[in-house]
Amino acid sequence: MKALVYVDGFAPGEGESVLQLAAAQPGSMLNADPATAFNAVPYPGAPAGDVDRNVKPELFPEAFANDLPPRVGAVLAASRRPLTLGAAASPSGPPAWKRLPSWYLLGTDDNAIPPAEQRIMAARAGARTVEVAASHLSMLSRPREVTRLIVDAARSAG
Repeated sequence: MKALVYVDGFAPGEGESVLQLAAAQPGSMLNADPATAFNAVPYPGAPAGDVDRNVKPELFPEAFANDLPPRVGAVLAASRRPLTLGAAASPSGPPAWKRLPSWYLLGTDDNAIPPAEQRIMAARAGARTVEVAASHLSMLSRPREVTRLIVDAARSAG
């Protein structure tokens, strides 16, 4: 691997978790009372206390796909994969961004990962950052910009 490209994503530092980063800055629709944002679903073989955390279908379109047609948001809400509570709470290991050049596409209308937190993570990683008026799913709503950033990273990293 020669470079990293983040698209509206988490770029944790060592010891940080997704839950911690999602709550570090205001603006995430997922930081409400977990019972109002998620359906907790047991899964086979889960460690004690762990569950799949499914974003409530009625919340998903506004939290993740607020710049896509409502019908697309509804389909995505019905077809996405959950994240286990254990995975969301697990601390990250040593970050690859400390040793690899990074690029970051930041959706300024992201209601899942607050744009303020994305700016902090991108700056800390020394990422070449592009901001676009897009939701968390900018890869669907702004594919040209995402592709352009990936191509730029690939060319720069050689």
